[in-house]
Amino acid sequence: YFLAHKAIGSHDRTWIGDAVYHICRHRLLLEHFTKDGSPESLVHVFLNSETPALQKEARSAPDHVRCSFPLELYQRIERTYGDQTFNICSRLNEKATTTIRANILKVRRDTLLRDLRAKEYDVASCQYSPVGIRFHQKVNLALLPEFKEGKMEMQDEASQIGALCVEARPGDHVFDYCAGSAGKTLAFAPYMKQQGKVYLHDVRPAMLQQASKRLARAGIHNATLVQSPEQLKKHLGIMDWVLVDVPCTGIGTLRRNPDMKWTYSDEWLKTLIRQQREICEKAMQYLKPTGQLVYSTCSILQEENEDQVQWIKRTLGLELTKTPFKTLPLPQGMDGFFAATFARPEQRQVHITAPATSSSSSS
Repeated sequence: YFLAHKAIGSHDRTWIGDAVYHICRHRLLLEHFTKDGSPESLVHVFLNSETPALQKEARSAPDHVRCSFPLELYQRIERTYGDQTFNICSRLNEKATTTIRANILKVRRDTLLRDLRAKEYDVASCQYSPVGIRFHQKVNLALLPEFKEGKMEMQDEASQIGALCVEARPGDHVFDYCAGSAGKTLAFAPYMKQQGKVYLHDVRPAMLQQASKRLARAGIHNATLVQSPEQLKKHLGIMDWVLVDVPCTGIGTLRRNPDMKWTYSDEWLKTLIRQQREICEKAMQYLKPTGQLVYSTCSILQEENEDQVQWIKRTLGLELTKTPFKTLPLPQGMDGFFAATFARPEQRQVHITAPATSSSSSS
């Protein structure tokens, strides 16, 4: 639309974009107050009402209508979270916060905070991530010099912490098996101090092309893209760490991708569960005997998280090395995320304490 209407100013573009996202988030609630559910009717209700008032007026409607979630997905979440479901879904309808990660290869977080505040940006340190910064205003990060210079990357705080479950150290060999555009690698690789090797694999060549650009901008020089079967064979059984950030429903990130909830189905979930297990079986082959595997999703569904942990333990013979990291969406804070670290039983190291941001901190 904006490409076809280039005369629209930036202020109007922002308003239109926010309106479209709002209608997408609250579509079912808005439809409750229309006769035909047409786009015109939805826009009319949106322009002439406030969402909290509509929720009060629709108090007799089913909960999934009031929080505007498709019934199938609402019931799926409810199976795990019970009477917390309405609040969780309501949080997933909020606007996403803008969070970045300081690239410690190029800048300290406190230095980056100082520089951003000097430019009058309203920013603050994240509560849990040691390298996270949250913006309290809307900003086009791609235009900032700090972004262009590779000093920072956009990444939710939960994703930053989840990536650091890969506790890679200088000299380690790490395989980011579902690398996408390298978001997780960009978070943990700086701690390797350019020593050792990170290998990135993805079945989507276009994503690896993006990964190559991002790695170059971040100044990470110890990373290699692995695509062909011949390349893959060379790395069997040699990895200290294997990360499987598997394809998932993405329910924990619906604030950023509200359209995804309208495409959800239980059949799709079953397909994803099979894919996740197949990926884990393949990825495990790259671990050396003392290596560790990190399984992660941006989902809050038990079927993709805790149930998969039990499957990995039962089928692949791995054991947890520590309590899994899990967050539920927090108001003005982190997205939903899950990460579990495994090793072969003889290599398991028992950790006494759970991560600071365990599920109890976000419920």
